[in-house]
Amino acid sequence: MCMRFITLVLLVFFCSISKGQQSDLSLIKTYIATSDSLGKAGDYKNAILFRKKALNLQQVQSPPPYEELVSNYRTIGYYYRRWGKYTDSYHYQLRAVQLAENQLGKTHRELAKAYNGMGGYYFGKQRFDLANEYFQKALRISLATHSPEIADYYNNVGIAQQALGHSGAAMKTYQLALDHNLSTIGLYTNKTADNYDNLGTLYYNLNNLKKAIALLDTAEMILDSLYPPGSANFAGMYNNKGAVYNRMGDHRNALLYLEKSLALYEKFGSGNHPETANIYANIGLLVQNKGDYDKALAYFRKALSIREANFGEKNAMVARTHLYLGDCYLEKLDFEQALREMQKCLAILSALPQPNLPELADAHNSLGSYYEKIGNLDQALRQYNLALQFNASNIENNDPDVANSYSRIGKVYLAKKDF
Repeated sequence: MCMRFITLVLLVFFCSISKGQQSDLSLIKTYIATSDSLGKAGDYKNAILFRKKALNLQQVQSPPPYEELVSNYRTIGYYYRRWGKYTDSYHYQLRAVQLAENQLGKTHRELAKAYNGMGGYYFGKQRFDLANEYFQKALRISLATHSPEIADYYNNVGIAQQALGHSGAAMKTYQLALDHNLSTIGLYTNKTADNYDNLGTLYYNLNNLKKAIALLDTAEMILDSLYPPGSANFAGMYNNKGAVYNRMGDHRNALLYLEKSLALYEKFGSGNHPETANIYANIGLLVQNKGDYDKALAYFRKALSIREANFGEKNAMVARTHLYLGDCYLEKLDFEQALREMQKCLAILSALPQPNLPELADAHNSLGSYYEKIGNLDQALRQYNLALQFNASNIENNDPDVANSYSRIGKVYLAKKDF
């Protein structure tokens, strides 16, 4: 009698757990679906809130659903990053990686996704070497297991390679991503739009502006077919098109796209988001080109404040912003401030653990322009030669940068009447 009673209690208890878990599973699915919808709409704050509700329920399940926990940790980390909150992002991305490495197999799809998430965090923090390392880890797992994320990881490796100045490698990797997506998911998808967007930014950096704008036009056409006007998904592409139009000298279209981008980031992101700093910098370059130096300086200062808050003072993007300030002060003929900002830029770049050759070349070119304008031609020549060395030593550099260095050097020799 006692034995039957014990058995009965155990069965009732087991059934109660099952019903409770079933209820929790249903709630978890609802919370995740709600979070995903909010995330797609750019409402990252509430997307995180619902993901955390799901995470709280998953953490008390027995046995622990490790795959789902990793997915939730990395997704929360991603939303924090999109929201511009990098400290919180790192905490969740790191937890996802640690949990996946300890509890899932070495070729598990969720481990690859966790590595990819950590790569995204490091990319946002401008640690492109570490971003590339994690993206490559994700890609290796994906290629070994033929997972559906192959094109995503190719794309991200390409982004890191481009940021490291490896333009040739980036172009090949981007093309692999685009070809894979076109053959598997087709043209009219957000991921394919991203492929065209990234190729467009690469051609912009290579100064092939006609090719860049054609690729970005394709990205915009795809996004137009997928999302309503005013969607957060347009923000990055609008910024990129604005930058290209500015370099093309089409200031009207440049300002139109940059203001559209800024409005979306201000609506959906935090005011301290790194992408907002990019737009401020691009608007600064635009108004500088129009000769409004004080307004340009104000935009560059806004960009600098955001970048320092997100990345700290010793960062390549912070250095680049100091260079923007220096170049603007130079055009304004404020030589003292120009030199101060350029030297700040060079000091930061020289202290970075991994040299950024294109950025170093640009910094020395700007210093060369400074010395040329104040009439110190020997020092100008020295700076231009340093820029040439950095450009030439970057094995994947494009010829226009090297040609530009030679042109600058030739102009100085001409000014010195050293024929």
